[in-house]
Amino acid sequence: KTVDKQRAQNKIGYIYKVQIPNREIRIYFEKLVEEWISECFKPDGQTLSLFCSALLAGDTEKMTAILSELAQSAMGEADAANNPKQPAENFYHALVLGIVLNLKDSYLIRSNMPSGTGRYDLTLIPKLKENRPLTKKDYACCLEFKVKTEEEKNLVQTVQRALKQIEEKNYIQSILDAGVPREQIRCYGFGFHGREVLV
Repeated sequence: KTVDKQRAQNKIGYIYKVQIPNREIRIYFEKLVEEWISECFKPDGQTLSLFCSALLAGDTEKMTAILSELAQSAMGEADAANNPKQPAENFYHALVLGIVLNLKDSYLIRSNMPSGTGRYDLTLIPKLKENRPLTKKDYACCLEFKVKTEEEKNLVQTVQRALKQIEEKNYIQSILDAGVPREQIRCYGFGFHGREVLV
């Protein structure tokens, strides 16, 4: 359903902000995003699982390499531009959300939900089966996405700002409340500048 409507900058049409009205349509859009992401990664077929494995293993170098490759090959100028009405942060957020949805059978994946004193961008919490408790191999993840500001000299500072926000706003509280110990929570800051990426 439409929640906001604004005149487009070119004055030819409108930009609509919409909200998914129910569970059935949410499932439809999740499948649509999954198909789009799969199509983007189709040439190599293993990239989705490689990214998810790197995320769960804490391999930020591999995550950065995969996202960088995708940004260079699949992102258009409009996606990379940091337009206030359609921030690049939203593009990357949707992209990573689409990728991690491949883990939905074993992880509870939440986006833009309240936790601590704010709203985190994305969390993944291991789903526990009835007879299987949390093990040392089960890691939860908290992800925060940031676009480089003019004041920041490089993407390292952007990533540090994202990680600082996770800590200061205590975004991991909902993960702790789900029974995951602090030592089994991986926090990731994602920094973006156009097509440049750093995790």
